[in-house]
Amino acid sequence: MSESTVVSYSVRRALPDDLGAIARIELDSAAYEGRLKPLDFSLGELERLWYDRLLSGQFDVLVAVAGHTVLGFIGIIAPSGKDGFIQAIYIDPDFYHRGIGTALLRASEKIFRSRHCPRVVLYVEPLNHNGKRFYAKAGFVATAKKFRHLSVWVKEIASC
Repeated sequence: MSESTVVSYSVRRALPDDLGAIARIELDSAAYEGRLKPLDFSLGELERLWYDRLLSGQFDVLVAVAGHTVLGFIGIIAPSGKDGFIQAIYIDPDFYHRGIGTALLRASEKIFRSRHCPRVVLYVEPLNHNGKRFYAKAGFVATAKKFRHLSVWVKEIASC
């Protein structure tokens, strides 16, 4: 699908058939993160990782789709009554700046709220300036904390 053919998209739960596209999108998008350490997975390894996450019951994985084409995804952990965590959010680089990331965040926030997560936490690469702007615009705040080399950002669910 060329980017000019996308008229609308919807967000739904990921299916096992989506995992190849999810892995490809993560690999393709990693080049735009300003990673200090390279993403050290093959396409097959990432597909298996997301398969394991999807079937573990610990992760909720949502995809933005136009027809049968996955345009982006978000993987979250939303334990009832505890802080939620965004494991990954990636958009196909051909479809940046179309509101897809915002739609995925909003859909995930509904899950966090429904499970009474007080906050949402995510980690950001220090050189991912586009990501930092995106998260700040969405209401996330950088903390002084680090996880390895990554910046820790949080959002109070009450502000969702």
